[in-house]
Amino acid sequence: MIRTRQLVATTLFLALVPLALARPVRAADPPAALPPPPAALPDPPAPPPAPPPSDPPPAPPLAPPDPPLAPPAPVVTPPAPGVTPPAPPRTPPAPVVTPPAPGVTPPAPPLTPPAPVVTPPAPGVTPPAPPPPAAGDAVMPPKPEEKSEIRVRGGFSVNGGLVHTPDGNGPAFGLAARLGVQFNQFLGLYYQNTPLVTFAPVRGAQSAGFHAGFADYNTILASLTLLDVLEIAVGPSVDYAKYADCSAGVTGFTPSAGCESGSSVALGGHGRVAFNFGGLFSGEGRRSGFGIAADIHPLLLSDVSAFSFTLGLGGEWY
Repeated sequence: MIRTRQLVATTLFLALVPLALARPVRAADPPAALPPPPAALPDPPAPPPAPPPSDPPPAPPLAPPDPPLAPPAPVVTPPAPGVTPPAPPRTPPAPVVTPPAPGVTPPAPPLTPPAPVVTPPAPGVTPPAPPPPAAGDAVMPPKPEEKSEIRVRGGFSVNGGLVHTPDGNGPAFGLAARLGVQFNQFLGLYYQNTPLVTFAPVRGAQSAGFHAGFADYNTILASLTLLDVLEIAVGPSVDYAKYADCSAGVTGFTPSAGCESGSSVALGGHGRVAFNFGGLFSGEGRRSGFGIAADIHPLLLSDVSAFSFTLGLGGEWY
């Protein structure tokens, strides 16, 4: 018992003496050397390879789809008593196909032309733009043809020129009005009325005087129009003329003076050439333009013959 107590006391003494002798660790003291790392352990053995995955179990069979719903039956309304129901629509008969006779080759169906092959451009390549049309290749719209239809035509002009009589020449002034029918782009027929005032001086060996008159030309003219601007017209005329001759002179040693007047109706003729500027550009079957015309008119009176030549400016619708 005593030895056991001595052994315990000796053991405690030996354990507490190092602790009492140990100095407390300060912050300035260097860290104690770490013990060397343990030796590297050998790699653990590789795990065995995993078994290959097994195929999934087959899916259960799908249920069959529901059958489509049948359309509802049409509601048939019975006809009223005494009313005949309408007949059902007729079904067109099926085409009858006649089989070819034995030993006869049926004709081949018509060949369908092959579709044009269009090569698409390569990716990233812009196709070239088509070249612009040249100036000479411009397509001009066709000019509308003039309608050949009967239409009313008319015109007017202010005239001035010269009148010739057996007694002398003198100026003439007048107006002209025209109204008629244009049958087509070439032919026309119209009436022209031309009132004209004339004055012509008269001179003799021992006398002097003047011839004054008024004439009214009533003319029917048939016209031909060329190139839409040039018109040539001729026709007969029935003319009324009223005139006065006044003179003064000396016969021997006796002076004399006096005036004579008269009127008459006679036949005549008329010719007309006109340029109607602008008629070429009006189009749509009706032409119009500014006209310059030359008129010549022989006057065949019973006692004297004369003629007039005038130029006129005016307008024309034809």
